[in-house]
Amino acid sequence: MAETFGTFLREALARRGMTLRAYALAIGLGKSHSFAYRVANGQAGPPMKDLARWAEPLGLNAKERKMFDLLAGVANSPEVVQAWFAHHTRATNAPAGDPNRT
Repeated sequence: MAETFGTFLREALARRGMTLRAYALAIGLGKSHSFAYRVANGQAGPPMKDLARWAEPLGLNAKERKMFDLLAGVANSPEVVQAWFAHHTRATNAPAGDPNRT
């Protein structure tokens, strides 16, 4: 499971063979993909009011879409919330027997 929205977005684009530039065009950002680049690299969160537009070109199933929305909310949260979420995601996904598993 992706720990951040940027990781989720980059993985979804890779699965679909879509470049970040093509994605930026598909979601209406025009030829400039700098904002999409910042989001994909964790420097900004996606605009919450535009999540449907950001999700549509990715062809997400229902489970993926829920994760997309959750990670978008975390990406727009204070850094302390982002760090807490990442820590607990890593702990939950740790192999059985790992002392970091919760």
